[in-house]
Amino acid sequence: LYRCSTDLYVSQNNMYFTHAYVEQEEWESMTDITCISYGEDGFAQAGNVTVEGAVLNQYSMDEYDGVFRVVTSVYRPYESASIYCVDIETWEIIGSVTEFSPKGEDVQSVRFDKEKAYVCTAEVITLTDPVYAFNLSDPANITYKDTGVIEGYSSSLVQFYDGYLLGIGFNE
Repeated sequence: LYRCSTDLYVSQNNMYFTHAYVEQEEWESMTDITCISYGEDGFAQAGNVTVEGAVLNQYSMDEYDGVFRVVTSVYRPYESASIYCVDIETWEIIGSVTEFSPKGEDVQSVRFDKEKAYVCTAEVITLTDPVYAFNLSDPANITYKDTGVIEGYSSSLVQFYDGYLLGIGFNE
């Protein structure tokens, strides 16, 4: 890669490398994501895409059914969160929900589960953690709902059976 990567996500056939930076004119946080495919024929660059925001960690990225999904924290004079779906054949963004969290909140934890994604955002100062549930079954038409607030903030999300989700984190 031509730059140093900040996070890495590995799927069965691909490796995704991120490079976060600040776009100087507008002072917006951006992330370049480069995909390297691997297999019997060796390594090959499969594509790349740029999304607004910064990726928290490898758990904020996922590949499912030909779609790469990523959740970012958007930094301007404030924070917010966005989710993007990228077609891994064309490397076009096919769906997104930008700045879905209240201003001042950034991503604390993400959990992908097949056609679903759960995102916790927080303004750490207030110690409340809104949890958003996304339906990604149609990446071009993403739907979501705010499922409520967890006291404190979650650093990890654990999926239980029958749609239950456990947030593990901090509360004072």
